[in-house]
Amino acid sequence: MERRFAQQVALVTGGAQGLGYGIARRLGREGATLALLDHHAEQLGRARQALTEEGIAVDVLEADVSHRAAVHRAVEALHESRGRIDVPWRWNR
Repeated sequence: MERRFAQQVALVTGGAQGLGYGIARRLGREGATLALLDHHAEQLGRARQALTEEGIAVDVLEADVSHRAAVHRAVEALHESRGRIDVPWRWNR
């Protein structure tokens, strides 16, 4: 598979399940370091484990996207740990 996103950090909201997870997985398979933002802690844990088992680097950020301050804190934490966000992806249900 092409590594179009190698050396890039991809933030995916709603990334713990469904379409958001599928998008995150594809980005990871194409070389991105993932940051999954979701409010389902248990599903985030399962997503992290599954992606890590595939050799994909992944961080999880627990926040409800309907709470601006929580999202802001999560994005700040990502900036502190990874230094940047190259690929923002927002999934609206």
